Amino acid sequence: MIFGIYSQSSRLFDAFDYSLLHACCFWYVEANPGTTSGSIGHAANFPKRNVERAIKRLISDGWMEQRFDEKDRRFRRLYLTDMGSEATELCRDDVTEIRQRILAEQGASDNRQS
Repeated sequence: MIFGIYSQSSRLFDAFDYSLLHACCFWYVEANPGTTSGSIGHAANFPKRNVERAIKRLISDGWMEQRFDEKDRRFRRLYLTDMGSEATELCRDDVTEIRQRILAEQGASDNRQS
């Protein structure tokens, strides 16, 4: 689901010239606060170096932040910033609207066939 329907959020990311990898990282962190770049790379099957480059850009653009793990400072945990969290709400509204439109069109199509 993270990499599917949320690709509709491209309007949000188009202004920043982000790739699908940037969107995958963003939505993975949204779904799994406190995750690591290694976890994202494993889940998305992208090289860790590419994931870290995308994360670095998302951090510099203000979408997410990284904090050292309190128990093991070797790990850097990823979280969305307030700006990132607000963006997810906008995207969710778009996704909800798209889903409703698809369901309405599907219902109209089903009614025509009967």
